[in-house]
Amino acid sequence: MDEGLDHNTQSPFTGEEHVKYNKLMEASGEGLYEGYTTFSKLSFLLHLFHLKCMFHWSAESFNKLHELLLDAFPIIKEFPSSYYEGMKVINDLGLGYEKIHACPNDCMLYWGEFSEKSECHICHASRWKIVKGKEGDVSEKGKETCKKDDGIIRHPADGEAWKKFDEKYLEFAADPRSVRLGLASDGFNPYRLMNTNYSTWPVVLIPYNLPPWLCMKSSSFILSTIIPGKSGPGMDIDVYLQPLIHELKLLWLGVDAFDSYSGKNFKLRAALHSTINDFPAYAMLSGWSTRGYKACPSCTDSTYSYRFGEYGLAPVPASGTEVLKQQDKVKYVYGKSKNVPKKRGRKNADDDDDDADLVLWKKKRTLLGMGNSRDDRSAREALEGKNIKSHLWIDPQGDIPPAPYTMSNEEKERFLKVLKKLKVPDGYGSNLQRCVNLKKRKLINMKSHDNHILMQDILPVALRASNATKVIDLLEELSDFFKKICSTTIDTRELDAIQSKLVLTLCKMEIEFLPTFFTIMVHLIIHLVDEVRLGGPVLYRWMYPIER
Repeated sequence: MDEGLDHNTQSPFTGEEHVKYNKLMEASGEGLYEGYTTFSKLSFLLHLFHLKCMFHWSAESFNKLHELLLDAFPIIKEFPSSYYEGMKVINDLGLGYEKIHACPNDCMLYWGEFSEKSECHICHASRWKIVKGKEGDVSEKGKETCKKDDGIIRHPADGEAWKKFDEKYLEFAADPRSVRLGLASDGFNPYRLMNTNYSTWPVVLIPYNLPPWLCMKSSSFILSTIIPGKSGPGMDIDVYLQPLIHELKLLWLGVDAFDSYSGKNFKLRAALHSTINDFPAYAMLSGWSTRGYKACPSCTDSTYSYRFGEYGLAPVPASGTEVLKQQDKVKYVYGKSKNVPKKRGRKNADDDDDDADLVLWKKKRTLLGMGNSRDDRSAREALEGKNIKSHLWIDPQGDIPPAPYTMSNEEKERFLKVLKKLKVPDGYGSNLQRCVNLKKRKLINMKSHDNHILMQDILPVALRASNATKVIDLLEELSDFFKKICSTTIDTRELDAIQSKLVLTLCKMEIEFLPTFFTIMVHLIIHLVDEVRLGGPVLYRWMYPIER
């Protein structure tokens, strides 16, 4: 709340909200004590609560500090006497939260028209748990940066999706205070060190109106929803997102807000620009299955995964209008159906070739041969069944000949010793030295960002320094692609060249690597350039800030 607000400004509120509004205006305009103008009573209280949240103070420690300040500075007048009294003022700002009951079977929320119900209207489970013994506006600098049109993509505002949206909704785009939001969600277990089964799914909103140097800071994120439970919500996450979707629809129509810069009221509008999630969570939020033969959400039904190799023209992704037409045919009911469908078994194969194709999309690991390797006997038998790569077939003695990317124990040791001695700048990544296990010749306890750093920068250097594999040049090309695509700025005139080079790199990889390497995660690389062209730089839509 700005201390310089005009108290005579008309308020859009009435009744009880009008009283709260006037109290907050008075508190924001009244100095902490007579003659002091640096802090108002309200801003000082907000600073205290901000420090409490940042450094995890307990309510008791907050009260003790509060008492010390009032004893040391008795000139402070009519200030809340405790944490409880301060919370009353903070709650009037509307920064609190609302607890919404949910059906234990994930069927519905006791919200909206169902807020007074005592049982689920789908599965009729009781709302109550029986407990034993008890009863029942963007800155000018940021605006200027986001609106440059010099062919350089440096912000989501430079992407085609943002520009097409502006062309379609001129009134929304004309107001620089209209907000574009990204929605991110990911689950984690806050009690994993206690060996407790528990899941927490935060749903975070990211305001993309902010300039690049503020957009992805955690201080800019808006925690909109928390979904706790013994397990993740799975495909029933839409049940828990209903309040958020309701509020996003209201924001699209516009809500009353006050512009402290101009001193006027206006209609604040917001639109959901994109979603951020890992690939398994993509299925939960979109409804498109990310497993099986049609796992690619861009190729959809045209995903070619039954046989090794892809032939013909690349499939054309469905437009937003086409997707909406497909959704019109869907009759969806929240919650779990009473008739649980049986698990689908393996489809009947017409011949032995189809059985061999089922091997090609298994999830396994490569290069260091950790755990389940993609290079196993069944993969080599599949090559023989397809009559390809005869030099990699199992020999008559039953031995598996080494592939070009295979590393011997000596090569693994040289490669891992390079990583063991590696030193990187503080904040660049975690300590990779701790992830190296020379005794077992493997990398352990690596986070997703560690793998990203390894793939983008360190892997080609470490492999070349240790001369550990015959596909160094090929992996260097792949690393170079990730480095370019993850840059903070990308020239749109270079995107076609990056895409063409990637296609050639993947073709070279098909020559050297086994078909079992080409899982859906490798296939998705081919769509990353289009994602950048549409949505802007990768760093505004990747998971690392959310996971941290």
